[in-house]
Amino acid sequence: MTKKPILATKWTCTGCMACVDICTPKALVPIEEIDGHLYVKWEKESCISCEACTKVCPIVNKYSFRNDLKHSKPYAGWAKNDSLRMKSSSGGAFAAIAEFFLLKGWYVAGAVQDDLSVKHLITNKIEDLEKLQNSKYQQGQLAGIYKQARFILTKGNKLLFSGTSCQVAGLYSFLGEKKYLKNLYTIDLVCSGFTSILPLRTFLRNEPYQIESISYRNKENGWVNNEGEIVCQSITAYTSDRTIDYGKNIIYSAFFSHLTIRNSCINCKFAFLHRKSDITLADFWGDKDFPNEHFKGISAIVSHSIKGYELLNNSKVIFYPTEWEKILSKNYRLVVGRIRFYKYHPIRLLYPFIFKHCSYKFIKKLFDGKQRNILWFPYRIMYSIIYRISVYYLKMDFNRNLSNSF
Repeated sequence: MTKKPILATKWTCTGCMACVDICTPKALVPIEEIDGHLYVKWEKESCISCEACTKVCPIVNKYSFRNDLKHSKPYAGWAKNDSLRMKSSSGGAFAAIAEFFLLKGWYVAGAVQDDLSVKHLITNKIEDLEKLQNSKYQQGQLAGIYKQARFILTKGNKLLFSGTSCQVAGLYSFLGEKKYLKNLYTIDLVCSGFTSILPLRTFLRNEPYQIESISYRNKENGWVNNEGEIVCQSITAYTSDRTIDYGKNIIYSAFFSHLTIRNSCINCKFAFLHRKSDITLADFWGDKDFPNEHFKGISAIVSHSIKGYELLNNSKVIFYPTEWEKILSKNYRLVVGRIRFYKYHPIRLLYPFIFKHCSYKFIKKLFDGKQRNILWFPYRIMYSIIYRISVYYLKMDFNRNLSNSF
């Protein structure tokens, strides 16, 4: 009798797809559920009950993704190359490190925007570097990437893998403790959670232009302006004959509301300070030490290992030691993965139905949260109360987790 494998539930699955890649009989397949997120479907007829998927699932196995405290060091930094830096979301640290790898003929893995979808790519071609740059707020399809990574490493090649903390955890879990890990270098990104694909599809379906591609972070007007205001967070859409700046529309509203992110992102198991990745990267929001660098962008960099420091030292990255408090003040997800109360927010529970049956105008107002129309006043009060309670507990969890980290 075929026994169903023990895997992450719909509430805990990160969509890393490590289980799909390890399944030789292809009894696990990626599927998109009604909430617009990728999960895994079990095909009983193909399963041979080998339990390989259970062993590599980073949620259910016992593999440790924590690093030793003594190796983690915080830095502020940016790419020396201004062209790379301006095409990047923050300071271009990843681009500079990836450029170092690619110029050596080594391999780099990261997320790329493929038309209007996101996937992971492994390349050793310098001309692919631009594809790997910039933020992608959608979750990419990773099925197949771990097998490619293993093949490259077993051939004695060096590989730089970039992804969110759960994706890096999936890679380490898939590869296990092997000798070829000495050629693996990993960079994980501080992540606010993966937004459902439903806001993007609704946006594309209702906007008047035939959009061919999207950029989520445009630094044409700078990363932060002279008043300290963040100006790079806007949607830029490209059509066949024009470029359109949509500003903070329904895609950004849904992203910042946290109301459509994956269930696992509400209680992320991999958001802790000392990580197994070699480097953690984020925007250095709130920086006050390098105001002259704000227009071009600054990266918050945490080196977790000797290999991580070597990456910074060998690539064309300008970096300066900084204090933990300065990096963490605006990057709570570096320490805290839990967002209390949002799990039971009424809009969160209903959003698949809302995106399917409600008008575009109504949806935009719903996710705005700042409607001044008196008819929306009760909703605005509810929105504000839940937000304030969540922030209160977020700070409490942040302080507790931070004190336990040192």
